[in-house]
Parts: sequence; C-alpha cells; structure tokens
Amino acid sequence: MVLDPAAGWLSWATAAGLASLLLVGAGTALAWRRSRLPAFLASWFLLTLLPATPFVPWGPMQMAERFLYLPSAAFAFCLGWAGGRWLPSRGALHGQLDARQALVACAAAALLLSALGLTLYRNEDWRDSERLFTRMALSSPRSWKAAVNLGHLYQQRDELLPAAAEFRRALALQPDLPSALMGLAVVESRLGIHEDAIRLGRRALAAAPGSDLMDLQLALIHSNAGDHVAAAGRFAEAVRKSPRRPDARYHLALELARAGREAEARAVLREAEALALSLGLPPSAGGSAADLARARLRGTPTP
Repeated sequence: MVLDPAAGWLSWATAAGLASLLLVGAGTALAWRRSRLPAFLASWFLLTLLPATPFVPWGPMQMAERFLYLPSAAFAFCLGWAGGRWLPSRGALHGQLDARQALVACAAAALLLSALGLTLYRNEDWRDSERLFTRMALSSPRSWKAAVNLGHLYQQRDELLPAAAEFRRALALQPDLPSALMGLAVVESRLGIHEDAIRLGRRALAAAPGSDLMDLQLALIHSNAGDHVAAAGRFAEAVRKSPRRPDARYHLALELARAGREAEARAVLREAEALALSLGLPPSAGGSAADLARARLRGTPTP
C-alpha cells in the first residue's frame, strides 16, 4: 500500500493509498457475509493502520515504522488464511500439488523470499543514524523531519556548515518550524554570527512560546554573544516555565554573576542546590554551569 504522509491530496501516492483502503474496506464488507475470520483480519488491518495515515485528521503526522507493525501482522495472517484456502490439506504440502496449488506455493515462497530480502535491505538503513536519516530524506523529500535529524546529527559532530544546510532545508519545507529555527540559531551562534543567531532564536521562541527549552537555548545564544543580562532574563523565564529544573537555575546564577549581580546570583545558586537536593540529584547534576557558578561566587578562580 502506498501512503506518503507528506504527499498532497492530489498526488498519485495519496490516490493509490486511498484506493487501496477503499478496496480493503469493500473486501471486508464482502468477506463478512462469507467468513468471520477474513473480515476480522481486514478490520484489524484497517483499524490499526488508519491512525498512522494522512487520512485521519487528528494529531501530528506519524512517520515511524512501528505504527505499521500491527497492520502488517494482520496482513500476514490474511495471506496465510488465503493460502490455506488454496492448500487445503497437509498432503498438498508434500508433493501432491495440482497446477493451482503449485502456483500458490510458488507465490508464497516468492513472497517470503521478497520479504526476507527487503528486511535485510532495510536493516542496512539502521546501521547508523546518518544512513537512516539520509535514506529517510531520499524516500520522503518533502519531509522536514529527516532534515532536522540530519542537522542535529551534524551539529553533534561539530560539522557546522552541513548542519546549517540541513536546518535551512527543513525551513524551506516548513518556515516556522521551531526545532529547525533554533537548530540553525545554535549553529550560527557557534559560527560567531550572533545577530542572526539571536534573530532566529527569537523566531523559534515565538513559534513555541510555551517551551522552556527554547528559552534555555536562546539564553545560551545570548551568553555566547556576551550579553549576560539578556541571557539571565531568558534563563529566568525558563525557570518560571519549568520551576523544577535545577540546571536552569544554575545557568541563571552563572549569568547573574557574569552580569555583576552577585547577591542575586548567590540566592539563585542556593535555590538550585536546595532544589537538586530535594529531587535526590547529585551535586554534579548542574554540569559545568553549576561548577562555574560555584567557583565564581565562592572565590575560586574561573575561566
């Protein structure tokens, strides 16, 4: 069945997928009169497949293979039932085959070998993340998810120019996508293009105003640009949105100290440590921001 979640309603992929669903639905209705088992299997197939198709207008677009496991099982059972109807006796499986049964047996063997070959081929895509996301981009060129995933992958490898190219490709497909906007903002910040990074970060925050993660990342961009007052303001907003995150408080304490507001910074540092203790987190939970804040505020030389 052809179901391209990124396809438009007038594309051949959508038309083929819809026609296939209609045929399965019609087959289910006809099968119900003759036998409950194929009707049950066809219903199982439809009910588990439909939520993962673009034909159901609720929730985000689903693009994961795990959503096809249950409908695939129903499809396999249905093929087994159909093959059993054409190969009615055990003796038919031991060489006593007429032409029709031989044809069915050959078709079943070809289907199994094809499935095995496709499985082995698909397993190659899961060998590493870059291959998986590259194949995803090739198979669904209008999907922004592959581009965003590749962008984050290259960013983690410090391959900043390829990362920026992937985030821009995602934005060409969906201009106000928060993850792509912030991903590109972080990359440009690391490249030293601070004004563009801040502008993109603000766009990302405007597109996802309830996200404390966007505040945290924009704060880090401000800090990287040397604007510690703005960074402290963004970290304070992240704390307001998610008050049980010690890491945001540690970062806030550090930026307040860098901005010369040491009394406020010490108070926030104490709050962060008390919160981490109440959550059962170790002293290292705040990472480098906690270490730098403690060092700066308690007299130890800092970088």
